[in-house]
Amino acid sequence: MTQTQAERWRATRERGIRSYVLKTGVLAWGLAMFLYLTLQSLRQPNPLTFIFLVDLPLCVFGGVLFGLGTWYATEWQYKRYLAKQTNDSAT
Repeated sequence: MTQTQAERWRATRERGIRSYVLKTGVLAWGLAMFLYLTLQSLRQPNPLTFIFLVDLPLCVFGGVLFGLGTWYATEWQYKRYLAKQTNDSAT
């Protein structure tokens, strides 16, 4: 993680995990996947039923998992970066 990335992450983490998961996971990833799966679902016999009973819940759940996964992975990188900065300044 670079200093610029760490500064950006510091600002992101101040807004909180809930905001991050909603924006990055559900809205960004989930919406993109929902649009893709909706286009694929138009081939089904009852596309609207399939879209709202399968695609929408799947994309929301997947978006939450994606958001949480990227949050914790970036948080891990950020803490490693801070520890490295502390060790470098101590020497």
